[in-house]
Amino acid sequence: MPRQKKDGVNINYFIRRDVKEKLDKYCDDVGQTATMAIERILNEYLTKYFEDKQKQNKSKP
Repeated sequence: MPRQKKDGVNINYFIRRDVKEKLDKYCDDVGQTATMAIERILNEYLTKYFEDKQKQNKSKP
């Protein structure tokens, strides 16, 4: 039975070669696809960004 498709969109970005090489090495080290790694890394970063932003807004008078 085929697995259920995830709700997603295709993206296409041009990134520096050194960043792509780091991503490839990271993926090899942790055994993830680039898609999985990018999703996880971006989600973690963006979640922290918005949490920090919300804390800053609450601390303003």
